Amino acid sequence: MDDLIRAGVEARKKRQKKNRVMKRAAIVAASVLLVIFIAVVAGSIAFAWMKSAGRGTLLKGASNQAPSLALIETESAGADQPAQKPLEEGYVRYNGKVYCYNEDIINILCLGVDNKGEVEQKDEIGLAGQADTLFLLSMDTRNKTMKLISINRDTMTDIAVYDFFGNYVSNATAQLALAYSYGDGAAKSCELTVEAVSNLLYQLPIHAYCSINMDAIPVINDMVGGVQVTINDDFSKVSKRMKQGETMTLKGEEALIFVRSRMDVGNGTNEERMARQKQYMLSFVGSAKAAMKNDLTFPIKLFNGVSEYLVTDISLNEITYLAAQALESEFTSDSMLNIQGTSRMGERYMEFYVDDEALYDLIIDVFYEEDNSYE
Repeated sequence: MDDLIRAGVEARKKRQKKNRVMKRAAIVAASVLLVIFIAVVAGSIAFAWMKSAGRGTLLKGASNQAPSLALIETESAGADQPAQKPLEEGYVRYNGKVYCYNEDIINILCLGVDNKGEVEQKDEIGLAGQADTLFLLSMDTRNKTMKLISINRDTMTDIAVYDFFGNYVSNATAQLALAYSYGDGAAKSCELTVEAVSNLLYQLPIHAYCSINMDAIPVINDMVGGVQVTINDDFSKVSKRMKQGETMTLKGEEALIFVRSRMDVGNGTNEERMARQKQYMLSFVGSAKAAMKNDLTFPIKLFNGVSEYLVTDISLNEITYLAAQALESEFTSDSMLNIQGTSRMGERYMEFYVDDEALYDLIIDVFYEEDNSYE
């Protein structure tokens, strides 16, 4: 009988101990879930705040005033036609229609600089290198679209010229790529190029800039898992693996060869290279967006991964905002645009002359929306 009693007591003690363990486990689990919930909520709030703050600071990065487009009217009203309603600031009349500037577009100038290694600020004019590749990324935050406008480095346009000591001399017509060379290889070079591009595009607001040295390209290429392209040009002089006609995923230095090589590839023209850069960027954006969907912190990792090769005035808050916008925005082959014009050999170097009418059409198409309230 005593044995039965002792057995019952032991069984009850075991049940009580098990219940206490289960209770503690439940408390721990509940605490962990609470911590995770708080972290997620706090993270969401922080992410939302960073997005909002990022948008605000980006818009402050430029005047955001409409470009200074001439009020062109290609269809003459004639003497017997009623007078047209005067246009307000930010509106333009073109080809018989009225357009309004879209203030919800954020423009970022992206530069690829022909320097190797880490970014080094230069004390002397002429040592900064040149902007070998120029893209204007335009994000329409209202309509959720992105455009990437490729700008020829040889574009003949108005740039600021400085002497050996960094003193402003005058403005001169020269290749756009040279604007970067009159700076310090860092922020000043980027700012001079922003100014030149903005002037080329009728004083279009440019809200931020980002430049990378060439050694960053293999790094960012591999961080997105490689970029798939079709080899349309003859690379036999620079790479045995990059065979014409094949589709391949570029790894490491192959990415740099693909986007930078010119003289020993195909017909050796900058236009042909720009076509390759366009193909590469389209594929890269797709790979980067896929990486961001899997890891919201990927833009920060990308930023940190190339920081030694990078010059930018984009803050962490702004990166967060731009990444969120990019995920929500449409980007297709139609999103890639070129500024049209003609190339010809100058006294020493190739020169590219913009087709003014085509440029005007592009500005209207990308940065303006038709407004029927004036009709």
